[in-house]
Order: sequence, then C-alpha cells, then structure tokens
Amino acid sequence: MQTKIAVLTDIHGNSSALRAVLSDIESDGEIDHIYCLGGFNRHWARNK
Repeated sequence: MQTKIAVLTDIHGNSSALRAVLSDIESDGEIDHIYCLGGFNRHWARNK
C-alpha cells in the first residue's frame, strides 16, 4: 500500500490559496498525512 501525503509551506497569509488547497486535499479523499513545513503567520488566523 502506498502512503499519500500533502506538504504545505509558504502560505504567508494567503488564506484563499490555503482554503483552495485544503479543499482539494479533502476532495481527494486519499491523503493519509498533511505536513506543514512553515511559512504561515498569525495574520491569517485573525482574518478568516
């Protein structure tokens, strides 16, 4: 069996891109793990 992963990095407050990527991951339905390598900031968390 093959493990499928998603790697997120360098979002830098681009909440619309993050939502699109997360939606794509969810619709795939086969992603086993999601890893965040950094590049997020608090600004996005306050401005959902």
